[in-house]
Amino acid sequence: MIMPILCTVLNAYTTDLPLKPILPSATELTFSSEQELDCACSALEEKISADLKQFIHLSQKQDFDAACQVWSDLLFSYFSFQLEIWRSLAFSTHADVQKALPVKVAHLKEKLQTALSDPSILKTWIHISRFKEKLTPQQRLFTASILRENKQHLSNEAQELLDLLETLPMEAFARFQGDAQPLDPHELKSLKVLTANIICFPGDLPYTYGGIRPWEERIDELAQNLKSANAEILCLQEVWDPLAMRALIDHLKNEYAYFLYDAGDPAGACQMENLGYNSGLFIASKIPIETAEFRKFHRSIPKGSNRGSLLITCQVANETLALINTHQQHGNTHEMREIRKEHLEQCSSALQNAISRTQNAWGMLVGDLNIDGFSDEVHTSGLSKNFQWIQHPVSTCTNQFNNWITNAPADDYSVLHPDEQLDYAISPTKMPIQETLIPLFDINHPLEALSDHHGLLTVWSVIKEPSGQ
Repeated sequence: MIMPILCTVLNAYTTDLPLKPILPSATELTFSSEQELDCACSALEEKISADLKQFIHLSQKQDFDAACQVWSDLLFSYFSFQLEIWRSLAFSTHADVQKALPVKVAHLKEKLQTALSDPSILKTWIHISRFKEKLTPQQRLFTASILRENKQHLSNEAQELLDLLETLPMEAFARFQGDAQPLDPHELKSLKVLTANIICFPGDLPYTYGGIRPWEERIDELAQNLKSANAEILCLQEVWDPLAMRALIDHLKNEYAYFLYDAGDPAGACQMENLGYNSGLFIASKIPIETAEFRKFHRSIPKGSNRGSLLITCQVANETLALINTHQQHGNTHEMREIRKEHLEQCSSALQNAISRTQNAWGMLVGDLNIDGFSDEVHTSGLSKNFQWIQHPVSTCTNQFNNWITNAPADDYSVLHPDEQLDYAISPTKMPIQETLIPLFDINHPLEALSDHHGLLTVWSVIKEPSGQ
């Protein structure tokens, strides 16, 4: 049964706009010359070489936490550089840059593939596999994936190590234990869940993909806003930069006891076609997390985006909660809308399965669904059929900042797309809920925006009399 959700919202938009918001244009963010492109490529090549040496050194010292972090960050740096390349291909006005880009990209790809294929790299991962008990579940997954990828090159001994490794638990995400004491979930009479897309690309890429400043300039104030909401469970999207993940944990570890992050990291790979980003999904919880699972969607655009659902279960009052944090396919081509519909169906199925496993269980789906509540997609996607949702859409995000950047320079700074609803906290079951926006931007002050999405705080009434009373 579909229920309207009670909403308390803030009007985020006014007509008193600045004449010309001081934001960079997309062309200003691209490589300005072939020499600048050469310098960037050389710097990345040097970083790759230095990081791989550090990875081997740390592994030999059996510092596997640091070694796997260096490895993952290295591959992330390469894929991030690809985004900078794509940006220049789309927006650069310099003919020499446009001409040089394909050649430079091909050269850099060849260099990295050669470096990753060096026998010393596989030898190091085989060495790591010998210490399977010391590895985290995510590190075991990285190690096993790379050994499987190179199975034809494994000795009998290395194959035996892989077989033993695969008998141990593996997880497609990282965990961190915060300094805060966990809350007793059985004492809760309501549950507060905050979801927010905080656009943490590395470098100045947030400008290109959301019209927002680099996350380093926003993180202190952003974390304070997140903490002030005092939610028991915090679900974030677009926490892609590993440095941003660690910075967020550092800011939030005194308020939250449990962290899940780096979900879907494709660092278990040595082949270029398997590289990409993690899903960007991040969960912090004040109550114990009983189970956690990341499921990669069957397909996404681009392939390396590794979108998926991060599903957790918790005890809340006298019931079991199943919660999915997700970030679905973006874009409005026919193919992208079809993929997004598939993502929603996969989330709905996973949520229903989790709910059905336990008596007295309920669930919710939260995150950036990329389904605009002001469009007919709420019906064609199946959202309105399978979930209770906001019958009267409220603005949770804006494309306006991005429009100003990708359309600049221009004299017309009128508001083209002020109202979008892409962020949801919805349930397939009948649940009392109240919802409030946590403002993270003001359309009048784009330079002060903490994100191009508002946070969405939901309060779920969960207290019930114990069965038999």
